[in-house]
Amino acid sequence: MGIRTTAQKALLTTTGKELIDYNVYDKDGTFIDTYEQDVLLKAPVILRPIKQSLTVEYLRPVKKVIRETVLKKINIVNNDPMSNYGGYRMDFFNNGLTRAIVETNSKSLSGERLIKGLYAETDSGNIDATSSQVSIENLGSLTTVRVGNKYQIGFSYYIENTVSGSDLDYYFAIRVKLEADSKIFYYDFKSNEFDEDSTPDKKHYKLFKDTNKNVWNNVSAELNAITEIDAENANITVSISQPNYRNSTAFNGHTVYYIDNFFIDQIWDESNKFLVERTSDSSNTITGIHETEDLILSNELGDSLFDGGFDGTFERLIDTNNTGTLDSFITQEIINDYREFVKRYEGEFFNNNTDPIPVALHNKIWFNFANNTLTENVSGYIDSMSYNVKGNTYNIVSHIPNQDDDLASTFKIKYE
Repeated sequence: MGIRTTAQKALLTTTGKELIDYNVYDKDGTFIDTYEQDVLLKAPVILRPIKQSLTVEYLRPVKKVIRETVLKKINIVNNDPMSNYGGYRMDFFNNGLTRAIVETNSKSLSGERLIKGLYAETDSGNIDATSSQVSIENLGSLTTVRVGNKYQIGFSYYIENTVSGSDLDYYFAIRVKLEADSKIFYYDFKSNEFDEDSTPDKKHYKLFKDTNKNVWNNVSAELNAITEIDAENANITVSISQPNYRNSTAFNGHTVYYIDNFFIDQIWDESNKFLVERTSDSSNTITGIHETEDLILSNELGDSLFDGGFDGTFERLIDTNNTGTLDSFITQEIINDYREFVKRYEGEFFNNNTDPIPVALHNKIWFNFANNTLTENVSGYIDSMSYNVKGNTYNIVSHIPNQDDDLASTFKIKYE
């Protein structure tokens, strides 16, 4: 046995417990307290095998671990597109004047909230929109996209106006800015490409014209990729003007307008899957592959580029000096477990606990059949479980881990 296995068995033998510390947070993520819980269940003392169903299977060693995450074609990169969090990482200000707010409103398309516009303007026939006042804008410094991808932007709007007929004529204007490599690019909607320009011109505005009122309308535009920069990522800002009326009659009849589902999408056409792989460096002849498919989340994808990615670095108790991603740690621990044949127990158990506490997936099982000299050195993880409530019985699959040390291996990521 290795050092960790020896220490684990000594603790199990002397204490009969496996204590885990859990940090408790409230709904806002504020730390409340830490509490200690004994997660150990002993077999056959607490979990009693029944119906002579207990079997032990030896799983073959693994050479490679693969975790597959399905990539979405459309990935929303801006925060809070449906205003559920009060317009998180949005800006409703221009020259110190609040031009829009987030409010709870029954007209909302997605949830309870939407953006309420407080002002409109008239352009007296000037549809070039160079003077349009920005009403809504995402914070570009916190909105990252991948260079070389196409993008789609859009929103839903609702106009309230007392004027009807041909006099009701208005438009919204949008502009798109990219910042990368200390350069500024605006999207030219006439040539359908980004060009380097520090000051937006008429060609950098797209107008969505309409005469509808008291009904939701949807607009969107697809943008071609920017390719003339070397950076991998860029920051994108999409600005929406307040509504512009073509004549004073329509302007005077304006009451209010609403915006909902304001989105910035990154279109991903290159690949369908994201793979993280870890391969054992062992020279032994091992061919087994451990593969997990159709995952929807990956720490390696990060926080900004894909809906399936999430940010953060983590550490393991056995190596607190080094941080990494969950994908890296999970694949390493699987490789560790499968360095040799893995023992996996499967059977039906009766919960003999005197307290009416059900078995849960966070519990661990110590198989200790002392009379039969069958005692595992460490406790087993529960891989899967089904529960018969009436009979107080469980069908459990559990394997015995081997985390004595990290088996030498190679980690990589790729797209398919």
